Amino acid sequence: MKYIFGFNVGVKLYKKFPKFKIFADGRLIDDLHLDESNLHKDTYIFNKDSYPDEDQDVWYQDRFVNKKIHLYKIDGNYLNKNITIDIENNDNNYTNGFMTNSTLVYFSNIFLIPENLHIGIPDLIKKRLDPKNIVKDAHQESNATLVSYWPCAKNHLRTYLGGNTVLNFPLLNSMKYKHFDNRYGPNSTYCSAQEIGFNNASKKPQFINVSVRYLQMLDEILNK
Repeated sequence: MKYIFGFNVGVKLYKKFPKFKIFADGRLIDDLHLDESNLHKDTYIFNKDSYPDEDQDVWYQDRFVNKKIHLYKIDGNYLNKNITIDIENNDNNYTNGFMTNSTLVYFSNIFLIPENLHIGIPDLIKKRLDPKNIVKDAHQESNATLVSYWPCAKNHLRTYLGGNTVLNFPLLNSMKYKHFDNRYGPNSTYCSAQEIGFNNASKKPQFINVSVRYLQMLDEILNK
């Protein structure tokens, strides 16, 4: 099975654009040199006033930091351990122990979704919003598998990063589709993995927290 890995990143530029090397299980996916299309500028996909009441506190999910979405098709055979983004960013004015300017990068969102699933996003959203599929107190289920904030990563988002750094996104295969290793906690709204088609052969109870607004945004991006 093939997957679509994607991200939106904004650059607050000092002098030079950063370079990214993207790896899946250590295999080089891209050697990317960011440019003017990655300059940081807040961009909204939806009008915030259109949000359902329950989503008012997470409006930031719809905010990109420019219109450039980087997309990669990756074979599932190379998605067993992790995806890493190696950032080369030496751009600053460090002198005699002081630094007042540097180039910063900011990831608004990072996602991983099965290639064959993106055309079925509207149906998946409908299943997620069906009250009969919602499971209250899923986190209290003994020995349960819980996946939060699918299909997005949780770490390294919405914070300004400077200097050279390597971002690591561990992957799991605990459900039907490979996913990021997200552990959110009891406040997430979970639904039955079986009812929305994410269960595998495991005998453990399985629940998934689906980011509806982000799926709606991906529907706009992937199905243009």
